[in-house]
Amino acid sequence: MSLKRKSTLKPCLVIGSGFHRWVVGDIETPLSSWHKLIEAVALEMHVSAPSKSYPPTFRWEKMLENAGRDGFMVNSTGARWVEPDHYQPNQVEDFAKKAVARVLEQQSQTYPRLSGRAQLPFDDALGAVVSLNFDHCWFNPNDRCLGPGRLGGAKKKDSVLTKNEYDRLAGYVETNDPRFVRTWFPNGHIKNSDAIRMGLSDYGAQPHAIKQAFSWIKAGEPNADEANNSSVWVDYFERLANQFSKPIDKQESRLQNWVAHFLYRPLYFAGVGLSDHETGMWWLLAQRARNLARITKQQRPETVILISANDSRRSFWSMRPFGIEALVCDDWDQGWEQLRERWSGLA
Repeated sequence: MSLKRKSTLKPCLVIGSGFHRWVVGDIETPLSSWHKLIEAVALEMHVSAPSKSYPPTFRWEKMLENAGRDGFMVNSTGARWVEPDHYQPNQVEDFAKKAVARVLEQQSQTYPRLSGRAQLPFDDALGAVVSLNFDHCWFNPNDRCLGPGRLGGAKKKDSVLTKNEYDRLAGYVETNDPRFVRTWFPNGHIKNSDAIRMGLSDYGAQPHAIKQAFSWIKAGEPNADEANNSSVWVDYFERLANQFSKPIDKQESRLQNWVAHFLYRPLYFAGVGLSDHETGMWWLLAQRARNLARITKQQRPETVILISANDSRRSFWSMRPFGIEALVCDDWDQGWEQLRERWSGLA
């Protein structure tokens, strides 16, 4: 029997800033554009916004330098001006991340969260959502529940990880709605601004944290003598489905992070560019492909990315890197609907 028919592992949807661009109608806002977000933060801090010719991570670092050199406005406990050369860029970053959280909170107040587009991550067929953004503005603000002990208060479980990297692995948001799909935040969350990942320092630490989580998870996989037996993997996936269906505090600790869902569930990327600099994500996709190579092609959970017919990297996606299949669309509404039908077909 094939894995798709037998396994009850529900799909995982991975969303990025393109999700917000689709929801609000292709309008660039701080929710849908990293450049707009940096400009809004610079405005909030009364700092000169660096040139848009920089990539976003470089632009962020330059903004921190500008703020440290020229001074900036703090709005945490009432507006106050910080004099030039008072803080180093790494210290300025703490204030800047809090400004990111404030900007995104303000954006959420006018977000069309009740629209059909915004509600797509609540689809019954999904088992998990991984959001590469920092917000959860498609949630009902009066009915959200932060993962207990995960956001804003998680304790480091292993000395090889900083508290922020542990929070990024384990931080999630859910509501009290029993139909809800848990949403994970690998790049941090506005309710835990210290863990927000914007600059090169944080991105440089990402691969190590992902590899550490991968090591925890691998320790529970079938042993070397069984690893090439497809039926063993089918049974293992069934055990995972049973674990994921439990309240998180009843699951095995090695599975209480977003990496576990990314490795084993059918994966659907939408509103995500997967650019070259996201080395941690690409490393994990490579490990996922190696793992799934042990079972027959017909039994592997699929990996799909939604792209535009005008995507400049279409030839790259046509080569199916690490088994990723490109679902090409001329119209985003049509594309998202095709993707939804695709993952619903696994239910």
